[in-house]
Amino acid sequence: MVFCIAMIHGGIIAALFAFLLWSLPGAIGMYALSLGVQKMPDRLPPIVYALLSGMNASTVGIVALAAVQLAEKAIKDRVTRILVIFGACAGLCYNALWYFPVLIAIGGAVTVIWDVWMHQKIGKLRAGYAAKRRRARNEGGDAEETTAAQVIPPTEGLQVRRPEAVKRKAHTGSSTDQIMPVEEVAGPSQFEEGHSADEAAESTPRADTRKHNFPVKTGVSLIVGFLLSFIVVMVIRGTIDARGLAFDLFVNMYLAGTIIFGGGPVVIPLLRSYVVDPGWVSPRDFLLGLAIIQAFPGPNFNFSVYLGALTLASTSVPTVFGALLAFLAIFFPGLILAVGVQSIWQALRTKAWVLSLLRGINAAAVGLVFTAVYRLWEIGYLTPESNDGKSLAQEPWWVVVAAVTYAETAWFGVPPAVAIILGAVLGLGWYGTTSPLLPKLNDNDANLVDTGINVSPEGTDFNADAQQDGGDIERQVSNGDASKHQGLPEVRKRMKYIFPALAIGVFLASADQTLVISTYGTIGTDLHALSSTSWIATGYFLTLSAFQPLFGKLSDIFGRKQCLLSAYLIFGIGSTCCGLARNMGELIAARAFAGIGGGGMSVVGSILLSDIMTIRERGLWQGYINVIYAFGAATGAPVGGLLADSIGWRWPFIAQGPMCLVAIIAVALVLDLPKQDHSHWKDKLMKIDFLGAAILLVAVFGLLVGLDRGSNVSWSNPITIAGLCTTPLFIVFVLVEKYVAKNPFAPGHIILNRSLFACYLCNFFSFGGWLASLFFIPLYWQVTENLSAARAGLLLVPSIICGVSGSLFGGVYMKKTAKYYWITVISYTNLTIGISLILLAAGTITRSLPLMVVGTCICAFSNGLGVTTTLIGLISNASHADQAVATACSYLFRSLGSVFGVSMCATAFNQTLRKSLQNSLEGDDAAEIAERVRAGLSYFRSLEPHIQDIVRECYGQATRAALAVGISLVAGSALFAWFIREKKLSL
Repeated sequence: MVFCIAMIHGGIIAALFAFLLWSLPGAIGMYALSLGVQKMPDRLPPIVYALLSGMNASTVGIVALAAVQLAEKAIKDRVTRILVIFGACAGLCYNALWYFPVLIAIGGAVTVIWDVWMHQKIGKLRAGYAAKRRRARNEGGDAEETTAAQVIPPTEGLQVRRPEAVKRKAHTGSSTDQIMPVEEVAGPSQFEEGHSADEAAESTPRADTRKHNFPVKTGVSLIVGFLLSFIVVMVIRGTIDARGLAFDLFVNMYLAGTIIFGGGPVVIPLLRSYVVDPGWVSPRDFLLGLAIIQAFPGPNFNFSVYLGALTLASTSVPTVFGALLAFLAIFFPGLILAVGVQSIWQALRTKAWVLSLLRGINAAAVGLVFTAVYRLWEIGYLTPESNDGKSLAQEPWWVVVAAVTYAETAWFGVPPAVAIILGAVLGLGWYGTTSPLLPKLNDNDANLVDTGINVSPEGTDFNADAQQDGGDIERQVSNGDASKHQGLPEVRKRMKYIFPALAIGVFLASADQTLVISTYGTIGTDLHALSSTSWIATGYFLTLSAFQPLFGKLSDIFGRKQCLLSAYLIFGIGSTCCGLARNMGELIAARAFAGIGGGGMSVVGSILLSDIMTIRERGLWQGYINVIYAFGAATGAPVGGLLADSIGWRWPFIAQGPMCLVAIIAVALVLDLPKQDHSHWKDKLMKIDFLGAAILLVAVFGLLVGLDRGSNVSWSNPITIAGLCTTPLFIVFVLVEKYVAKNPFAPGHIILNRSLFACYLCNFFSFGGWLASLFFIPLYWQVTENLSAARAGLLLVPSIICGVSGSLFGGVYMKKTAKYYWITVISYTNLTIGISLILLAAGTITRSLPLMVVGTCICAFSNGLGVTTTLIGLISNASHADQAVATACSYLFRSLGSVFGVSMCATAFNQTLRKSLQNSLEGDDAAEIAERVRAGLSYFRSLEPHIQDIVRECYGQATRAALAVGISLVAGSALFAWFIREKKLSL
């Protein structure tokens, strides 16, 4: 196209210069690539195959898009649509050197025959049939007046010049003397109805294409000379056996350049047939070059340079000669025909059969592009074991890469070069999730303990259940007593690299929960939905809580590393979408999606620590995790508020995307787990308990929504009632898991185990009581002590430090003593005492701010200590195969306890505040004051001093009621701590 345009405007010299300027840079680059590929060994490192597979998948997406775009241009009527389908199907059925040219020629012949002859015959038959039906309906009325013109009305004033044979036939008095519309001769008309072709030609400005044309005789001579050369080449190819590889290369490229219509993508199936099938170029090298050419400037025909050089690489002929030979062979036919046809195009363009011929050729050629998509699809997945390639469908990730490439290129205008690079990056990401980039572990050094399991010559003989789960195989331990678990010593040596990768996820998960607190008002104002801002946090928390228990079993099925990377990816995408949200509905949906990843980051990270560390060390590392969690929770709100005030509320969300990308790269690079499960992904999907997952999700969603609406709106609200009515589904879930599911998410022996259930209830009641109390204490300080929100927040800093210290203390204590039972009982007893102290200092006996701060420090220290010790108690009491699921279930109970506790305390607080305000305030406006005081503190500060004193006392009563409920909840944790079994922790 570049050559033709330049020749029209500047002549042959300018055309050649433009062509070389357009094609030479890419040709040189492809030749350089061929030199590098020649030095590549036959067997490459696995990471290279992953990179190539990603590029191949992206190439499939780009070629598929090219096929669709070409089809949109080539399909102009039903005939061309049929020819595209015909070309695609016929190309799949057979593959030979001569076959594709024949298919293209058949396409051209079909459209010529259809337009010139068959269309009119079928028109006559249809007209006659319609006339008969008309006569039958009218019973001899006006049916005889029906003519072909009534069935196929001519386009008024729209005529085309037809071949002389057709004209002569028309003058004989045949019924075909009726003028055919142009769209039925050569496809859809390029003119408007009501104007003749000549008129349209006159009204459309065209460049003077004859200014730089060669004389007609010269053009005809060039075409004839080219056809003769083509015949000679083909005859030599068919009659002489000892031709030489260089000659065969030239002939194949010459043939490809001659018969191709429609652009670069059309030539792909031909080139693959011409160089891969004879064995000149390996499928791997062909796919590599095909992927790279998509990112190179210039025409796709430069691919021939790469193929030519590789073809002659195994001979004594210099590869540069093969590159030059292929370059000239594939471009020469097009250039010669362009020059020759340009001289006679003014005469040819008026011939309907020429337009018909080109229309059919293009349609059949486009069908072959769809064939190319399929053939590339079938060999795009490269592995060390399958160097020739296998179907991309064997690994779902490559299907995703191809689909993403198609979508980003078609819908978002991403350049093919960028799409190829992204495909390579996704290929590396896939490798990072399935094969570690650090040296492989020596399985013989895994320091397995003697558990009485028989060991075969091939390795450890796990029981049938353990063999089914990828997580169990990763651990390399039996289903015996978990207290004997020695962790993964070789992996543990890399904890200084692994822990930061896990810490990023913990930090993001905790910071995200508090980040939105300081941006509610800005978000609601910007999106004009201030009344819906509470759902920003609720939507996130709902999915986080619902999916946490599922990640335990999923990590057993698909592997820890894969699930952690998936969680990072989901969270990163969800957070980025939050920043790009256009309205509140999109923001809430994105927050809910991010919550899925947030749940996975916390749960899988905790499970990984249990896998890697010994059980005595596990508590100390949990303390480190809690430090990161506290730091994220403490910095989320101020950082979010600072960014929202300076550069906008969207950037705190968008910034989490790059951080997740860093975490993904870090985990892919440093997390190396031995003996991953390599079963097919379809087999892994069959292990998922979809019924149990659906029931659990509905039950958790319903309960959380019901409790949230009940405490914030009304317990008689229809949504509240509907949500709470789903509570019996928890019983259904337990029954399904116990009696129906083959691979349950939460087996009955885990949920109903005495020690495990005691740990769950300790978490449920401690989180419910303490976090709910912590929710109302700052509010009490702001009202009764007249503190600002910032000052009240600062008073909670000591409790945060104490909470982290408690967790670290528990880890150190258990590492030194190998015990956890009594310290768990003491911690939850002290938690009850601490909230009681806060209640006494909140006006029950005295009103003392320092004493309340001391009480919060005692509570935070005790809760941090209890959370760590119950986690170790849970791990030690669960069989090793059940630890992932048991850990995930503990996170569910924490979430449910938090919502349940806040709901119960909020109900007590609101009812007490409403009742006390109504009893204490007098006058007609008492009810209004009560409602507005409950709605916000800004109104409280605008009241008269004596009314403020009344409100302070009422707030004190309401806070004491909420704290009383909190005490009753944490007392439950102190009670159930006695039911946990003590097991000595191994070193």
